[in-house]
Amino acid sequence: MLRLPNVAVAVLLCLAALCPTAAQVQTPPQKITVAAGGKGQLNFLPLTLAEQLGYFKGAGVAVEVLDFQSGTKSVEALIGGSVDLLTGAYEHTLLMQRRNIRIVSLALLTKSYGAVIAVTKDNASSYKSPADLKGKNIGVSAPGSAMALALEIFLKKNGMSLDDVSVIAIGQSSGAIAAVKYGKVYAISNPDPVISKLLNDGDIVPIVDTRTEAGMKQLYGGYIAASAISTTPKFIAERPTAAQGFTTAIVQALKWMDKASTDDIMAKVPPEYYGQDKAGYRQALEAYRSNFSTDGRVTPELANNTFEMLKVGPLAKATNITMEGTYEASFVEKANAGR
Repeated sequence: MLRLPNVAVAVLLCLAALCPTAAQVQTPPQKITVAAGGKGQLNFLPLTLAEQLGYFKGAGVAVEVLDFQSGTKSVEALIGGSVDLLTGAYEHTLLMQRRNIRIVSLALLTKSYGAVIAVTKDNASSYKSPADLKGKNIGVSAPGSAMALALEIFLKKNGMSLDDVSVIAIGQSSGAIAAVKYGKVYAISNPDPVISKLLNDGDIVPIVDTRTEAGMKQLYGGYIAASAISTTPKFIAERPTAAQGFTTAIVQALKWMDKASTDDIMAKVPPEYYGQDKAGYRQALEAYRSNFSTDGRVTPELANNTFEMLKVGPLAKATNITMEGTYEASFVEKANAGR
């Protein structure tokens, strides 16, 4: 038997320590930047949970979320190339076609924006029908937002238009609450947690509540493709592995949410999301939970309902707008198959 000198053995051992096996070599995570028009919003919660539960890390992606003041700013960031992905409305995939810009959704987060249209308590006794909204100040989160569109659809269903009312941008946080409490608006179109706070304080009386299935049927005719994860065809073509990793983590978060208790979810929600009103946030989450997707799939039915919704509003006069290519199902399907 060949015996190596002790010095040679020592050298070989050192080299072995410095050269790990292929199994020990780890691929660095792929960096992804994501735009969110309000990361703390309830409809974007799966993004936060995927982060908190470690699903992004497990899927091999390092995610940086850039929080913008509005969905419009988020879309501009995606189109401008300063971010890779967008957490926002699926409807952007349709609306951007008017500018010959293509955006593709990878996964669905919610099937309702949770818009609630309500009159303030001081005006509840005088409100008898939608016609009573004519000439009144109505607060929405922002012009062109999903909350503004909900109001527009409601008015059109009742023979009116946005021109018949005075739309005021009040945001969807403390500013919206203050606008109601100090009598700045006659009515409001806003999501949670604002709505639950105002309801708890007895400040509003709902007209339409799309946090419920009945409310969705009343306003939209059924559930829609609402909040989604979207990107550009360029990102999909150049970084399919990153797109798959991110989508897989989101689907894992949605599936976890579907089976978790509300208390389990609350334990993962960052304290800054609810501030001094944890009970109110929990109530809002409980009211909205049924609107989260359970598998991340954008179905033809949900997408078509969104398309029909937009035809009432911003796409009423648009032509050559199509659902074809507005979502890429392969990444979600692989995620659901565990691949």
